[in-house]
Amino acid sequence: RLKKNFKKAFVQDIIQYIVDETFKQTGVRFDIYTAIPKVEVYNFFMNESNGISPLQQLEDTYLLSTFLTEIDCKKTVYCGLMYGLKKNRVKYVLNRNTISLDDLKYNGFGDRTFKVEIRLVDKTGHETKHEYGDAKGELQKVLLEGDWNADALKHYADGVIAGLQSGGYKGAFTTFLLPNVITSR
Repeated sequence: RLKKNFKKAFVQDIIQYIVDETFKQTGVRFDIYTAIPKVEVYNFFMNESNGISPLQQLEDTYLLSTFLTEIDCKKTVYCGLMYGLKKNRVKYVLNRNTISLDDLKYNGFGDRTFKVEIRLVDKTGHETKHEYGDAKGELQKVLLEGDWNADALKHYADGVIAGLQSGGYKGAFTTFLLPNVITSR
């Protein structure tokens, strides 16, 4: 059980404490991901909690993804952006090392339409909502901060829509067990 209060600390310090205490109490050793973002935390309390509860609290409060993974054959606690951890790439060749492509659909450039909803928060904290694109299109939400004029917002929204409309695959496919893919979650 972990019991400690951090009045002011970095996320890495909290995770280091969790890893050290877990080793003392269970004998299980974990490494820590070396590129944890420098996020400062205030008034972080652990009161008789297990090692998972504080990690979940970091995830919920500070929007950091935390999980156990394996890096260089060592059990490692990852903390950072959801897709910040890059591992080995796996190459799939459709109809060669895939079983089923039934749920996979190719969308050419401009096949899909989008509506972009921009929530703009100015320096005073006042929030306004702006919508661009096709009213019946797939909704994409964006949060922006600062002072933006109408032309800059329109230009930004057009760029988001153009990026979303580029061609590509959407959906899922089924594969054989090779090449081996290990997910981190």
